Amino acid sequence: MPKLKPVSFIYIDPPYNVGKGYGPGADDLKDSVYLNRMYDTFELCLKLSDKMICHIPKKYLEDYLSLLPKGNLIILKRDARGALARPFLWSDQFDILYAYGDPISAPCNVWQGIRLKGEGWFFREDTFGHRGYTPQPIAIKSIECMTRKYETVLDCFAGTGTTLLACQRFERNWFGIEYEEENCEIAAGRLENERKQLKLFRN
Repeated sequence: MPKLKPVSFIYIDPPYNVGKGYGPGADDLKDSVYLNRMYDTFELCLKLSDKMICHIPKKYLEDYLSLLPKGNLIILKRDARGALARPFLWSDQFDILYAYGDPISAPCNVWQGIRLKGEGWFFREDTFGHRGYTPQPIAIKSIECMTRKYETVLDCFAGTGTTLLACQRFERNWFGIEYEEENCEIAAGRLENERKQLKLFRN
């Protein structure tokens, strides 16, 4: 990452450190080790760009906000009833994003109408077997509100390429970083299919 040129916007959907098992990538680190890695990630990202959107694990909300500069929180509201959050049996009805830097317009800080994982039958996207899959509408809305056409986006936890696909579709340049070889292969296939479809429609 330090060798990358400055980019217009960085999108971060990191591992949540909840033991999901991303192949060789550890997702069950000690809290101190995990948070130190995230601190290093944020430090590098903020050297590359003055705009960022990051997914925040609820269990680390206070920790993330202590690591990050002052920004804005975005609430992703579930349209279907979520799972009960133990041990207190509250119904889990939202996810959290952190936004840093000036958006292109003045977006609302509550995003509705986006189906999230955990909504069961209502969530219809193909996750390509990725346990931490990012719903595509979140990536699309993020790049649309934070970037203009032909600006450059970095996704440093690219997974199966959902953010990169959104960039390609909406004419942004992109860099993606991903550790798992299988995910890279899936992302490459998705991007190639998208390129072929765009070529058909744009010619």
